[in-house]
Amino acid sequence: MSRLAINFKVFMNNRIIRLVIVLLFFFFLLPQVHAQLGKITFDLQKDKPQKFKDQQLRSEKTGQKKLTVPGRFIQNTTSHYNYFFNANAKINKVIEQARLAQKDDYSKLLTYYGYSLDNTAAQKTQLDSVISKATAGILLHDLRSDWVDNFYLLIGEAYYLRKDFDSASMTFQFINYNLFPRSKKNDDQLVVGTNDDESNHALSISSKEDNNLVHKVFTRPPSRNDALVWQVRTLTDMGNYSEAAGLINTLKNDPLFPGRLVPYFNDVQGYWFFKQGMYDSAIAYIQKAMPDVIDMPDKARREYLVAQLYEKNNSQDTASTYYDKAIKNTTDPLMDIYANLNKAKMLKSKDPAEIDKGISRLLYMARKDKFKPYRDIIFYSAAQLAIEKPDTTAALAYYKTSTANNQENSALKNQAFLQMAEINYVRKNYKQAYNCYDSLQSGDTALNYTDILSKKKALAQIVINLDIIQREDSLQAIAALTPAERDAFLKKLSKQLQKERGLKEEENYMGSSSSFNNGRNQQNIFSSNSSKGDWYFYNNGLKTQGFNDFKRIWGKRQNVDNWRLMTGNSQVATADPSGAGFGDPLAADANEKSGELPVTKEQQDISESGLLANVPLTQPAMDTSNSKVARSMFQLGKDYQNLLEDYYAAINSYEESLKRFPDSLYGGDLYVNLFYCYQKTGNIARADYYKNLLLKNFPKTKYAETVLHPESFNPSNKDTAASHRYDDIYNLFIEGNFDKAIKEKNAADSLYGK
Repeated sequence: MSRLAINFKVFMNNRIIRLVIVLLFFFFLLPQVHAQLGKITFDLQKDKPQKFKDQQLRSEKTGQKKLTVPGRFIQNTTSHYNYFFNANAKINKVIEQARLAQKDDYSKLLTYYGYSLDNTAAQKTQLDSVISKATAGILLHDLRSDWVDNFYLLIGEAYYLRKDFDSASMTFQFINYNLFPRSKKNDDQLVVGTNDDESNHALSISSKEDNNLVHKVFTRPPSRNDALVWQVRTLTDMGNYSEAAGLINTLKNDPLFPGRLVPYFNDVQGYWFFKQGMYDSAIAYIQKAMPDVIDMPDKARREYLVAQLYEKNNSQDTASTYYDKAIKNTTDPLMDIYANLNKAKMLKSKDPAEIDKGISRLLYMARKDKFKPYRDIIFYSAAQLAIEKPDTTAALAYYKTSTANNQENSALKNQAFLQMAEINYVRKNYKQAYNCYDSLQSGDTALNYTDILSKKKALAQIVINLDIIQREDSLQAIAALTPAERDAFLKKLSKQLQKERGLKEEENYMGSSSSFNNGRNQQNIFSSNSSKGDWYFYNNGLKTQGFNDFKRIWGKRQNVDNWRLMTGNSQVATADPSGAGFGDPLAADANEKSGELPVTKEQQDISESGLLANVPLTQPAMDTSNSKVARSMFQLGKDYQNLLEDYYAAINSYEESLKRFPDSLYGGDLYVNLFYCYQKTGNIARADYYKNLLLKNFPKTKYAETVLHPESFNPSNKDTAASHRYDDIYNLFIEGNFDKAIKEKNAADSLYGK
């Protein structure tokens, strides 16, 4: 035996209605439910305040006198238009608002319905009003009216949309048990699920509906049958799939189940299969339920969902057909974009030219003003199709355009940068890959930050040495020019840098015209420009100058509160030309390991003489420049070898180092690294070549020992000479033979390193 209490709020100002609401609020209890044979009973008199003892609700007068035809008409009319109509309109409004609030991600499998119960539950005030109005509609009218069951159905739907599944299920169960039609002769003996006609042995739990014209015009069909279908949906959301399945099977074989509910019943069956991941069966019922769609956008959404389910079942041709239907029916630009994208993917195996057609369609959409807010998604989708071809060059261009058009969708921008980083990483464009990894914004749960940080840390070290090599080679190239050519080049470069930094041509960047010059002759960059009369933010030149001055002095800052605390750095640092960013622990770690700043501080004096000062015009300056290049080139090879395990890139760097700096052998370290890398690439002849050079030129070094015992390269192999020697020395320490242990340790250090 169970009890269901219905709560509601006072919503009318009429004096009599206020009295009724007070009674309802304090004393109304839903009738007792006695299994399947329970009857509706009210006991409102028991706890009424004394001043309301003599006042009766219309529902309390039920049965005191015969309900005449005029009386029934009045009761039905007021129930319908004063209460049911308004409560039902609120239910529809709640669903419509939830649909408007729904933000579908068309790159993932859509939800079954076009609105979420989280969005409907957020409208609790409106749903409480539905419950209140429906309850008033029951108690303020004769219980023999034709609208009582419809009111209870609204209450159950409101509870369902509030996500109060237990209350919703009990309400639908109450409608099922207590509003089951019974004949007068066996009023309490007939059990739900049986038939009073002994000649008919078919099991039926549905209520037979009166299809005469009068009932169709002036009343709604009995809601008990609707409640049975709603009960299936509620049980499905509660996870009671077996109970829902039993009710589904009973209704499917029920001879009295009305045809008007078949589309909605199919829809609910599709939901039951969908929730359990049985997509092939869900497809069939979604298609059968198409007549029950709310409107054309809802139909397009259903078609898109069906296409996705066919795609999951590897039925590409049928999926393409439904994507095409969704394109024709949708008014949602996002669905249009993703449907075109997915359609092209589906037809790839059948006709590879469809990929090009799909890209062309997307680019055509990008030119339309209607799709202007979605250009980031359009170009990202075009890049995805280019990957399918595959055409990584075109994909990189589309991803770049997507990020340029992306102002708000940080998740999509992250995906674009990640894809560009991965493409460049595979193509061994490591500097571009690092820049893309560095552009990723934190906080995106879809990203694997462990893998990203690992790659970024390795690439940061690579970029440092690449920048040094590029810078020094550029300076040496300038030094190689004739004096006239060099002067012309530096003059042009100086003008270009001054323009980029918002300076006039005659101004020296370190002169008094700079807005940040340690307090000497500072100008107020926010004051009006005396020559143009422009305020700072209206003057592009001043804005550019201010931006570059700030970045030069304070570095690349993240847009966060308490920035210094966030970075854990109390010292003001200069900008990091490697792109790692101010306060970036990866950049700091890379600088510490390399022993070099990635590049010297940003060039501050950009006059011709200031630029000329960096050019190595003397032999000592050229030797210093070559030394930087040699060290960076060798370190770059080691980073390729050890950090990225890109042995071909390491070989190229080592070979280039040998070619340019044949005397920079680092005690045989370069030879042993070439030997190892060539072995890893399977080029045994070249590996033996460098092995022989090492043994010939550096016979008594730890590198020669390494070549003679190549198994030491494999740290996972525990049966190595180094491991045995380590164990022997360790045992000497344990035995207390410290002098011998220290002697052996020093000897081992000379071979294997500390």
